[in-house]
Amino acid sequence: MGSKRSPTNFLTLTLAFCAAAVLPRARATLFTDPSALPSHKAYDYIIVGAGPSGSVLANRLTENAHTNVLLIEAGPNDAGEFSLEVPLLASQLQPNMAFDWNYTT
Repeated sequence: MGSKRSPTNFLTLTLAFCAAAVLPRARATLFTDPSALPSHKAYDYIIVGAGPSGSVLANRLTENAHTNVLLIEAGPNDAGEFSLEVPLLASQLQPNMAFDWNYTT
C-alpha cells in the first residue's frame, strides 16, 4: 500500500523550503549610503557588480560561514518598483530611467 500524502507533510516541507531560502540572507545587510559602511570591517572578497555572475559568486563564497563578502552594485534602490520585479512589465519601462544605466542591445 502506498504512502498517503497529508497536509501536515506538505506544510512541513513548505516551511523547510522557505527557511532554507531565507536563512542565508539573514547575514546580509543592504547599505544604500556608502558612508554607512563600517569603516574598519575587513572583507575576504570584494565583488563589483551584482549581475548574474556577481550575485551567484557572492552566494557561493558565503556558503562558508567564516567568509566575509562585500558585493557592490551601482544605482538607486529599486525596492518596490513593481515594473522591475515582473519580467512581463519590462516593456513598460521608459527609456533613460534611473535603473537602465544606458542598457542598449
